[in-house]
Amino acid sequence: MNYKYNQVIFVGYLLSLVTLMMVFVITCAPAEEEILCGNGAIDIGETCDGNDVGGWTCADIPALGKYADGFLGCTAQCVLETSACDSCWGYPCEPEDGYGSAVGEVIEDLTYPASNNAAQEYGFSNSTPEEFALSYVYKQGISKGGHWKGALIFITTGWCPYCRYEAQLLEESYQYYKNKGIMFIAVIAQDATGAAATKEYAENHADSYGWTFPAIHGEFPMKFWPNQVGYPLNMVVDFQDMKIVKADSGALMNRDLIDTYLGDVFNNEGE
Repeated sequence: MNYKYNQVIFVGYLLSLVTLMMVFVITCAPAEEEILCGNGAIDIGETCDGNDVGGWTCADIPALGKYADGFLGCTAQCVLETSACDSCWGYPCEPEDGYGSAVGEVIEDLTYPASNNAAQEYGFSNSTPEEFALSYVYKQGISKGGHWKGALIFITTGWCPYCRYEAQLLEESYQYYKNKGIMFIAVIAQDATGAAATKEYAENHADSYGWTFPAIHGEFPMKFWPNQVGYPLNMVVDFQDMKIVKADSGALMNRDLIDTYLGDVFNNEGE
C-alpha cells in the first residue's frame, strides 16, 4: 500500500515538474522580434528603407565630399548605398599634385562675395545668395550638359587706368560671346585707393559699366599672375575640366584684342 502510494506521489511530482517547466518556457522565452526593414519607413537602427533615404544626398556623405552628386540608394539591409554617387560631379577632383595656378592646371574652386545681381543669381540657385563660386558655373558648363564652354575672368581695381579701357569694352563683348557659351566674370579686387573692395564699392563699380555678367569682389591670389604682378589680369578657364587656358597681366585695350584672346581658345569664334 505504501509502495503504490509512493508511486502515485512520484508520478504526481513528475507531472508537476513538467508543467512548471512548460510554464517557464512559455513565460520566459524572448519574444520574436518584429522585422521592420523593408517596410518603406525608417525605423530605429536604420539609415534608410526602400526609397526613403532620410533626406540624405551623396554630398552629405563625408567620405565623398561636398562636390558629390548622383543617386543615393538603400540596401536590402536598410543601409545607405553610395555606389551610384560621383564624388567629383560638382567640381573636378583635386589632382594628386593639388589644384594649380599655371596654364594647363585645374584651378581651385574660388569663392567670393557676390557684387551684382548676375552673381547673386548663381548664389540663390546654390542656397548661398551672397556668394559666387566657380563650382556654381561649372555645374552649368558643357561637361554637365549646360551652355557654358568657359569664361574670361577679368581681375581689376578702381585705381588702375588701363583696367578702365578694358572694363568699358566688356559688356558689349559679353553680349556677343554669351550666345556662344563664353561667360565673363569680373573680380573687383581693390577700390580707387588700393584698399580691398567692399561690396558697396564693387556693386557701384559694376553698375557704372553696366555689367550684366557676374561681378564679385575680393583680393585675387597673387599666385595666378604669370611672371609679374600687374592689373588687370585676364584669365581664360575651360569649363570642360576647369583648367586654366590663359593667364596674362595687362589690359585688352580694344575689341579686336578681346576677340583674338578668346578666339585663340574657343575655335576662333570671335572672328
